Amino acid sequence: MVDGGDAARWLHLNATRGGPDELSLLVSRAAPAIGATDIVIYLADYTQSSLVPLAGAGGPRDELTIETTLAGRAFTGLQVQRAPDHPDRLWVPLLLGCERLGVLEIVSPGAGDPALDRPAWEVAVAVAQVLVNRRLYGDVVERIRRRLPMQVAAETVWGLLPPLTFATDDLVITAILEPCYDVGGDIFDYALNGDVLSVGLFDTCGHGIKASALASLVVSAYRNARRTGLDLVDTAISIDRWVRSEHPGLFATALLAELDRRTGVLRIINAGHPGAMLLRDGKAVRALPGPTALPLGLGNLSTRRPRAHEEALHPGDRILAYTDGITDARGDDGERFGLDRLVDFVERALNERLPSPETMRRLVRAVLAHQQDQLDDDATALFLEWQPSHLPLGHLEHLTAPGGIDGVQAGRSDGHRVRAGRGGAAPLGWAVARLPAEGVSPMAQAAFAPEPAPQPAEPSFDVLRWHDEPWTAQLALDLLPETNGPKVEVLSGSVIVTPHAGIDHQSVERELPYLLHRAARRAGLWVYPEINLVCGKDMFIPDIAVLRSSGGGRSAVDIGEAVLLGEIVSPGNRRKDVIDRPREYAAAGVPYFLRVDLRNRVPALALYELIDAEYRPLSAAAAGTTFVMRQPFEFAIDPADLLDEEAPGSGTPA
Repeated sequence: MVDGGDAARWLHLNATRGGPDELSLLVSRAAPAIGATDIVIYLADYTQSSLVPLAGAGGPRDELTIETTLAGRAFTGLQVQRAPDHPDRLWVPLLLGCERLGVLEIVSPGAGDPALDRPAWEVAVAVAQVLVNRRLYGDVVERIRRRLPMQVAAETVWGLLPPLTFATDDLVITAILEPCYDVGGDIFDYALNGDVLSVGLFDTCGHGIKASALASLVVSAYRNARRTGLDLVDTAISIDRWVRSEHPGLFATALLAELDRRTGVLRIINAGHPGAMLLRDGKAVRALPGPTALPLGLGNLSTRRPRAHEEALHPGDRILAYTDGITDARGDDGERFGLDRLVDFVERALNERLPSPETMRRLVRAVLAHQQDQLDDDATALFLEWQPSHLPLGHLEHLTAPGGIDGVQAGRSDGHRVRAGRGGAAPLGWAVARLPAEGVSPMAQAAFAPEPAPQPAEPSFDVLRWHDEPWTAQLALDLLPETNGPKVEVLSGSVIVTPHAGIDHQSVERELPYLLHRAARRAGLWVYPEINLVCGKDMFIPDIAVLRSSGGGRSAVDIGEAVLLGEIVSPGNRRKDVIDRPREYAAAGVPYFLRVDLRNRVPALALYELIDAEYRPLSAAAAGTTFVMRQPFEFAIDPADLLDEEAPGSGTPA
């Protein structure tokens, strides 16, 4: 019988003699030890759609698609595959623990003999270990896996991520991110310490380098708090303080969780994040309560500490967490991928008994297909499974704790973006969260970031955490305080918080309404920047609003009074400003829409008129030319005048 142990030991002993570029040749030289003539490494690319060969001694190999090849079937199903038309070869999954790296192609005259499976697996395990240990010393593995140039923001995020999949006998955690070459704001982390698995999923505001810089701070603060020994609540407070200290005005939504793998008790803080789903027996049971805290970075708007919800999992339960890029992905017809489609997809995958990593891979492929492979936002999903091999009686201790359970009933969240609770009263059986003890532990005080500079006292936004009904414009006006900080809008029952815009955006928002107002007054119209505009149960805050009458003395205006609404396109909200808001304004019957685009710092203005329920172009101009508007009033400007620019050679006097 062939023994793969000798080949595995030989690989480990000789791997240190060469660099990462020589791994393929080293593995090929181990082939005779298991009766093979060649062994070729194939690595999964970043999108997990192709298997790319690591060039070896056996001649060139073609790239293979995961969806339509036997090699791909070995990768997705985690089983050895044989090809009837190639009886001299077999395909073996390349795994490190439960993380899928690719496959091995083993060429052997005895490939059809099942006795070769065991030594093939032994060699594959050794190759995976050597590959992971040696790949950090060179770039060959990274270059092979990249089929497109990776943006610097994505480079930052991928450099911080743990392995996409981790498994023990009783736990599986797996995640996936897209667009993998341009991700910037989504990030996750996990760690198993003793019996406690800690998990963090974060979605930072914005895109690109700024978002990845914030993501880097958030995940580093999370790791620091966890490694210092802070509990879940103090961890959330610490991250919040770091964000406010280093990135004032920005925020990150988050799910912070701890699972005791001995008892199955899950504690989770939802900081303004889309809700996590509990799946049991192949079905979505319910959304876990949330939010239980404001987004990280906005904690100064509340006087309450974050609150952890507690859930007692059943053996075999799974938790699905995701960022809004999953549910908000839109097709050509504008239809969102949505929560119902997400739940249906995962339930079908579970009933097909797919491995958890394969479920995540197929989910992201489905989201990409829904939006024609062009995501407008980072899309991340994370799957956690608890399957204990035994269930000790310790998991019943909390049922007889003296004094019973104190706390408040958690609200429900099933939405996207920053949400206040939706769905009304919690159904019977939802766990009750214990209120955290007042004060901060000495260890927490030592690990916390320095407090940001004192700010004027602001009204509390605690109601965002405790309100249990869908939000309406009137409720927001009645219950939420006025603020000069981030925008607070209402859409489809949810409260949406948008951070301060960039400097260029603010420059245009200062100059353009002022200039428009002077021209509009001659036509008997009024122009305002950023007013509360009520549309049924929704409330928008457009960057520019032209009204038929004065808004003086009012906190909000009905959208029916708007003659023209304008949006200044922000990089982080491009789809909203270019597609979503014009569609919503057109549906409300607003006669004109003005769009200001600042891409590449070349200002451009475009005016649209509502014709047959759609906005049609009326006038447009870019910097260096004159934008002329005849309706709803006369106005002309060179868009270049909207940005703050110093004259050549000017500057601060010495």
